Amino acid sequence: MNRLNLMNLILIASEMLAIITTQTLWLTQLKQINLTVILEVAFQKMEYIQLNRFT
Repeated sequence: MNRLNLMNLILIASEMLAIITTQTLWLTQLKQINLTVILEVAFQKMEYIQLNRFT
């Protein structure tokens, strides 16, 4: 393998790593958003139950 092929291979590998890292960060943010929504809905249900308990 000559030097140019090796450098191209390293470049492709680093680009693939950047894509994988970006996708992982996106999934992490999506999980955080989903968790926030789940917690918000659970909190609202809890408030609703507490309010209806006294009526």
